[in-house]
Amino acid sequence: MNGMKLNTPTLTPDEFVKRWRNADANERQSYQEHFRDVCHLIGAKTPGELQQFDDYTFEYGLKKTDGRQGYADVFLRNHFAIEYKGRDKYKDLRDAYRQLQQYRENLNNPYLLIVCDIDHWEIRTNFTNTPVVETIFKHEDLLKPHFRTILRRVFSDPASFHPEKNKLQITEDVAGKFKSVVDDTLERQNDPERVARFMTKLVFCMFVEDIGLLPKRAYDGILTEIVRTTRFHRNARELFPRYMRELFDAMATGGNVQMLDIPYFNGSMFSVGDADIVPLGSAALNALDQASDRNWAHVEPSVFGTIFERTLDDKKRAQLGAHYTHPDDIQLIVKPVLMQPLEREWAALQTAAAPIRERFVKAQSVVERLSAQTELAALRA
Repeated sequence: MNGMKLNTPTLTPDEFVKRWRNADANERQSYQEHFRDVCHLIGAKTPGELQQFDDYTFEYGLKKTDGRQGYADVFLRNHFAIEYKGRDKYKDLRDAYRQLQQYRENLNNPYLLIVCDIDHWEIRTNFTNTPVVETIFKHEDLLKPHFRTILRRVFSDPASFHPEKNKLQITEDVAGKFKSVVDDTLERQNDPERVARFMTKLVFCMFVEDIGLLPKRAYDGILTEIVRTTRFHRNARELFPRYMRELFDAMATGGNVQMLDIPYFNGSMFSVGDADIVPLGSAALNALDQASDRNWAHVEPSVFGTIFERTLDDKKRAQLGAHYTHPDDIQLIVKPVLMQPLEREWAALQTAAAPIRERFVKAQSVVERLSAQTELAALRA
């Protein structure tokens, strides 16, 4: 099963959120009904509709790692396993996640391990030889298109959650969002140098927010929270610069912003009194909000220069003094200057070592072996 084909949803977000706002998932019928409504919300088939009993089912029976019998509440082969827990009955959902980890090998290691108590969703990746990536949101968040898109990908393209799979695509997508921000600021006759410095700071903040160096409250980091709380405010053009200045000043020295402790970032990028903050219009704030939705821990920094070369037109690129060098172009310089000399040196070393290694293998005495070892050590030096 490469991915479930999705159809038109039959349940609106408002209907879904209202229906399950105060409901419980204690009983078997309740959580199965909730999952069916999830399917109706995003246009997916339910287990009963597909009738693939072993591939897509409720209460998939299996053995735990300790040999005891267990059940996965919902299972879609090569996609996900879901464990439901009752609302407000547990401090968090870690036990439910640990329970899924006991199942995963006997579930043929689905791409995603998901836990849900109606109020909260936690989606964790389960790809081989990669770190676990978490996607966490609340029931009410499903009113937002972004989070419904996440659920659609769970059904239609679970492999897209792989942290390495689409780095270039993610990077280019984010670069496109920043193009809208740059366009907006330059069209408002802002000083190009000031815009360039501000964009640099925003990009830096996006990265450090998603790798955990900036604090977050609930599910949004502080930068994302600033963008989202000012985006629709009637005084957005005044509030956004004010809040960003508070954040940058705190990053310059260490401090507290909106009851969150901000660490000190060394260097002069966020120097106190810096006047690089640019007011953003609604289009730019909207684009910045979309960019903040992506996990910047998966954005490829070495390729992010596409914002300057591949999305900006020549005039704007010249205004910003921006130029991006593609990795292939970098390799044209790095390979002959650095790598090829090292490769030649390594080849010569292997050639010189080959007869000595052969003498070591064929040595008939300890003295002969020690002599060969000494020669090999001299080559390394």
